[in-house]
Amino acid sequence: MQLARQPVVIAAVAAFVLLGNVAELASRPETGLGIDDGRGTAAVGLPGDEDSDGATGQSMTGDETADGGAFADGGDGSTGGSGEGGTSGEGVDGAAGSAGADGGTVVDDPQPVAALTAPASGTYVYDSSGSWQLTGDVPHTLPDTSEATVAVSGTGWTLRVAAGNDFVDSYGFDLGGDGMDWSDWSLDRVFFGTASTTVYTCSSEERFHTADNAKGRTVQHGCTGPQGLTSAGPVRTVGVESLTLSEGGAVETTHLRYEYEVGSPDCEGQGVLELWLDRTTGMRVQEIRSIRSTCTDPVAGTATTYEESVRFRLRSATPA
Repeated sequence: MQLARQPVVIAAVAAFVLLGNVAELASRPETGLGIDDGRGTAAVGLPGDEDSDGATGQSMTGDETADGGAFADGGDGSTGGSGEGGTSGEGVDGAAGSAGADGGTVVDDPQPVAALTAPASGTYVYDSSGSWQLTGDVPHTLPDTSEATVAVSGTGWTLRVAAGNDFVDSYGFDLGGDGMDWSDWSLDRVFFGTASTTVYTCSSEERFHTADNAKGRTVQHGCTGPQGLTSAGPVRTVGVESLTLSEGGAVETTHLRYEYEVGSPDCEGQGVLELWLDRTTGMRVQEIRSIRSTCTDPVAGTATTYEESVRFRLRSATPA
C-alpha cells in the first residue's frame, strides 16, 4: 500500500468496523456461515471471499479460547458448521451448536418485567478476550479485563467499554416507558499507532429492547456513519437466558442477535453481533462479535482488510 494513501484507507476501514452484510449471507443456503445460538462462547464462521481467478478464498477462522469458544470455518462457501462452545443453539444454516460451560440457562417461562430502568451509574468490569488486526499492522489482543463506565442522565444513559487505550466502544441509549432505544455508537481503535474514532447515529422502527421482549420478536435497526456508510437489518430476540456471573450470582438476560447489511462506496464485509442484555436495565451482560471487512482504495486500487473477534462478559451487575 502506498504510504501517502494509507491514512485514507485506514479511515475508511475504521469507519466500516462492526458493520457487515450478514443478513444477505444468511439468506443464501450456499453461504458458509455457521453461527452458534450464542449460549456459549459463541462463534461465527465467516465465508472466504472469491479471489480474482474465481477460486475460493480463505475463510476467517477465529482463535480458540480457553473456555471452549471457537469459530466454525466457512470453508469454500459450502454450508458452514455451527460455532463450537454454544448450548444447543441453531446456527443460521440450521446446524446445532455444541454444549459449552460458558453458556446461559434457557428460561422457558420468564416472569414479566414491569418496565426498564437505567443501570446504576459507576464503574463495572468485564472479562474480555479476542483480537483485531488491519492489513499490514501488528495484531492487537484484548486484555483479560476491560473497564466500563455507566453514566445516567435524565431518561438516557451511556456505556463506555475500554479494553485498554487501543480499543474503546461507547454506546448511547434512551429509555421510555415501553423500552430502550440504541441511539448512537462510537468506536475508538488504534491502527499503525494512530488513533481513529468513528461515530454512528442509530435508530429502530420500534424499541430496540423492551421489557416484554418475546422470543422471535424482530425489529429493524439501522445506523448511519461517515463516508457514505449506512446499515440496516433485523434484531431478533433469541429468548430469555440466565447467565451466572463470576461475581454476584445469576442475571436474567434477553439474548438478541443483530444481523444487518451495510452500504458503502468502497467497503464490503461480514459480521454478526450477539447481545445478552439485563432484562430490567438493558445493561450488556455479555457481547460476542466477529467481523471481517475489506475496503479498496479508490485511487490506488489496493485492498485493506480488517478482522475482529472479541468477547465481553460482565463480572458483576453491581458497580465497583
